Amino acid sequence: GDNVSVRYVVENVGDESFEVTATPPGFDDWWVLQVFDASGQQVVFPRSGNMAVSWPHVTQAVTVARPFVRVVSLGRYGVLDRPGRYRVRLFHSLRWKGPGGKDYSGLPRELPPDEDPRWTETSIELLEPTPERVDAVLHVLEGHLDKSSRHGSGDGVVPDPKLFRHAAYVEPLLARLRKDPRPRRPPEIWVEGIASIPTTEATSALLELLATSPASHAMWT
Repeated sequence: GDNVSVRYVVENVGDESFEVTATPPGFDDWWVLQVFDASGQQVVFPRSGNMAVSWPHVTQAVTVARPFVRVVSLGRYGVLDRPGRYRVRLFHSLRWKGPGGKDYSGLPRELPPDEDPRWTETSIELLEPTPERVDAVLHVLEGHLDKSSRHGSGDGVVPDPKLFRHAAYVEPLLARLRKDPRPRRPPEIWVEGIASIPTTEATSALLELLATSPASHAMWT
């Protein structure tokens, strides 16, 4: 249920500052994300063939004291719905400006070799959600009912209801739908959470919502 993310830092190891330049998607700023389970099976693949496209929204100066920081939400690129340890690898090629404003386009858009030292790697461990953790995740989500506040890469990554996928969320989500009928409180986040759970109980709950809920609820099912 958590919006599992990795935070990585691009550091300047030289003695001169450079600027990261904003580019439209499909151009020179690109990154490759790979995730492997404990058996070595790749479970999250790069987007758009061999790479996933990303770009900074604003030009940033990268100095020795001020690195370039990004947060990548893994759930956008694959489904991690089993407990266990995962290995995460990421490579980022940035378009940048050097001294005098000269543009550098970075590396060719192809998958870098495994031995390239610019790969960065970490590991994460996913645990079965406890009732306390489920309540904590849903409490955070309650503070971000507006969809626009739940998107974007940054330190404020919040839970995504489409990524819950665990049976432990069914009853707590239904409870929130039942107890909070205020018309200004959109129920879609709770319905989206139930719809993400691949169990018979979750499907039955959605069918019950279609049959018994007001039209404002049914439109989200």
